[in-house]
Amino acid sequence: MQHSEWKGVTAGGPLDKSIRKSRANPQFILHIEQDAEVCVSLMQKDYRYDNDGKSEDIDMTFFVVKIDESTYNTENPEQTPRLFSYDPAKNVLSPSWNWGREVSASKKLTKGSYIIVPCTTTAGVETEFFVRVFTQSPVTLRHIEPLELSYTNTTFEGQWKGDTAGGNQSNYSWIYNPQFRFRINAETEGSKHVQITLRQNREDNEEMSHIGMYVMNGNERGAPVFDRNAKVVDPGSFKRLHEVSVMLLAKHNQTYNIVPCSFNAGEEGKFTVTVSWAKDSALKVFVQPTLDFPFTTLEGAWTEKNAGGSRMQKTYPKNPKYSLQVKEETVVDLVLAQKTSTKPLAIGLDIVDVSSGSLVAKNDKWNYQKIVCLTSTLKPGNYAIIPSTFNANQLSAFDLKLRSASSNFVFKAF
Repeated sequence: MQHSEWKGVTAGGPLDKSIRKSRANPQFILHIEQDAEVCVSLMQKDYRYDNDGKSEDIDMTFFVVKIDESTYNTENPEQTPRLFSYDPAKNVLSPSWNWGREVSASKKLTKGSYIIVPCTTTAGVETEFFVRVFTQSPVTLRHIEPLELSYTNTTFEGQWKGDTAGGNQSNYSWIYNPQFRFRINAETEGSKHVQITLRQNREDNEEMSHIGMYVMNGNERGAPVFDRNAKVVDPGSFKRLHEVSVMLLAKHNQTYNIVPCSFNAGEEGKFTVTVSWAKDSALKVFVQPTLDFPFTTLEGAWTEKNAGGSRMQKTYPKNPKYSLQVKEETVVDLVLAQKTSTKPLAIGLDIVDVSSGSLVAKNDKWNYQKIVCLTSTLKPGNYAIIPSTFNANQLSAFDLKLRSASSNFVFKAF
């Protein structure tokens, strides 16, 4: 049994309406060591014999939300990361709202960890309550540390507008979405849990977009990242909610890029990205927008005359070629975007040193995707950029984009 209260900011109201307020509600971590029938009870304090003027019960319920087992803090359960956003699909137990002293519900729960969030129908309603759990299985029930005591956060504002409303990764325009980079510096080695929250800034009466975010391994240049192989967190299904969040086990001194996006390209709107972490005097988190280097774009196509296929094909030399003259050592990002309206072809990129004919860089694997990316450090010299499909005689128009922090290069078709 655990005792707590809704008071001040912790009287956040219903979990399914205003997550900005309700994330401050008292939260409890429930860890079950084996599958078992579990009964959860929420009981508000009986004020009938007090002289504080309270006499009526309030409308209340609770939500039991399944969490990733990796986020459960086995040594200090009360320091388990709090629930920052609510996904109804992860709610495993929630009784109807009840205007009475006690509300309870039972269900067979699988082994694992859950967060219990008691709520009232209206924010600002204050009272004390008890949370009790009945089961024959060994369980741990702890009060998670209050939000204001356990977390520090930093927030950035952004918006999807025009080209930057790029949509999810299946869209060619995904590369134009805003990106934010962050890293953690700690006095000790190891990984730390970081909560990343994306909120679309729309009023309750406005139509919401389906939103999500990707988290990518970043680079020391502070540049956007487009390589799908660098992805460490995938949004899975995009959700039509005010807020979505992900929990990342961030490595010490590793840079990450956050890419917030809507599911569909062209859906404009303002948003807020919040990065939260447990208070720790030895931990520093740095968050800022990525640097914006412009693209140089050349148009091309694989036609019946030049669709030569991959290097394994005898017809490979027929592929379109593009000249890149680099005048100082620099890192270049190449993006190949096919314009086919049918199922994407398997495509790739090669960088060849013109003077020696040697292969300098290539994609690690062929991807049936609308875009592929290739990043390489190039020394001064002349290079051929060769975009190709895996099989010969596959036709499609494409865009070939190049970006570099240096402007000291010449990029053109042969």
